[in-house]
Amino acid sequence: MDENSKKLTDEEIKEKLLKSHERQLALFYRTAQSDVITSCFLVEEIIEEKNIYGLIKNQEEKDILANSYNKLIKSFNRHNKFMDNEEIENEVKQLLDIRKELYILFSAINSYEVEISYVSEQINYYMMRLSARDMYKNQEIGYREIKDIINVIEEELNNSISEYNTFIETVSQILGILPFRMTKFKYFSIIESTLKRNLKHYSISYVEEEITNNKLIFDSSLMGDYGILFDHCFADIQKFKNIDFKEKSYGELENILSNIDALWDEISSIRGFIYLLGILTNKLISIYLIKNKIELDLLSNNIFDIWLKYQENHSEELLEELILKNRIEFDNIESKFQQEREYLEKIDEEAKEIDENINREIEAEMLSNMKIFKYISDDDFNKYEVLFPENNKIITKDYLEQLIDSLIRYINRSISGMGNIERKIRMRRLLASLVLPFENSEEFIEYINYSLDERVVSKEEILFTIDALYYLFIESKEEVKEGQEL
Repeated sequence: MDENSKKLTDEEIKEKLLKSHERQLALFYRTAQSDVITSCFLVEEIIEEKNIYGLIKNQEEKDILANSYNKLIKSFNRHNKFMDNEEIENEVKQLLDIRKELYILFSAINSYEVEISYVSEQINYYMMRLSARDMYKNQEIGYREIKDIINVIEEELNNSISEYNTFIETVSQILGILPFRMTKFKYFSIIESTLKRNLKHYSISYVEEEITNNKLIFDSSLMGDYGILFDHCFADIQKFKNIDFKEKSYGELENILSNIDALWDEISSIRGFIYLLGILTNKLISIYLIKNKIELDLLSNNIFDIWLKYQENHSEELLEELILKNRIEFDNIESKFQQEREYLEKIDEEAKEIDENINREIEAEMLSNMKIFKYISDDDFNKYEVLFPENNKIITKDYLEQLIDSLIRYINRSISGMGNIERKIRMRRLLASLVLPFENSEEFIEYINYSLDERVVSKEEILFTIDALYYLFIESKEEVKEGQEL
């Protein structure tokens, strides 16, 4: 790595860059290999601790997941063997088929998690209303209380305005706490103007996916395989949706919430299991794609041999050795990546002057490996079409308006059968998920004032909201600071 890069020819620079790229591919291979081992440990842990297969009532869904996991393990166990291109392509094809099946299940279980979260939020609202009557019955609210919290909010926004992501998160948190008070016409107008502003410079595929995501955020019960896959989740959630929460006492709501939390934990466990299998699949796909690019002897390391021994004998001793070696491997890989970064910095200046044609050759080689990087960096288990969009053309104004209109019609259709509280909760969550849904800070502050107006919101709810905002901006930060000092 300490080679002198002065006065290199363009061909020499090209060779050095491509060799470095190849070494980095080998490191990505080793990273993926260690990631697979880590994921397998997590999968086994969740199977044992959460009794995953017992939570899944449908035998076909259970078989898909169990068979997928077994196939993934077998694929990993043979990945270091010699294979010709056709064999590698067959492995990748099988893994892509597994990924497709897993994503269908993953998408469905996500929908149930969204819906149960809305049921939980409704119950929390009714519990808040009941407790707030006692908590704030002797308190009054006036101009000073509203002015003080507005000042706190404005100060918080001013402090975060230079940090774009922090500012967006702050606005989102405020909107998620405030009582929702907005006419349907105004709401749709804000949705339309915000999405037009935020999405007009993006590709068709990206915008289509964003609109779909917004539909899922608002109401997942009308999309995809909701009610078809994991139908036991559908039945259990539906029982809770049919309860008239406003007729229940605080104690009854607590009991219902406890049952919902238990169901939510089951759904989250199933989701986590499928997610881990999806990540495992991503890493294996990247392993085989890299295997097709570089020589096998470049990939040799001893951690895989320990893994194979552990597969034959699940002893505590081998497990401890594997965990230790895996940790050392991660540290070693990071060190090697750092060396490559330093190596590239040394030849960076000369590489800037390289012949344009040779530069294109280098870029072409880098781009040919884009699939590898997309799979290995997909830590969210995204839809295939998100990783590899079909249409990268910038969306037209007309088509963007059509897509936004389809979202508004979807929301309108969804809320037609909802009660007032559920409708407000769902509308608030979608509003809070948008990036800066108001034209300017003045409009946002005006909305905050209106949401805290006792003429349209109960005194108890306003006082509860003010306390929640103070906690968000002051008390929670003090708790974090105290924790850091300890």
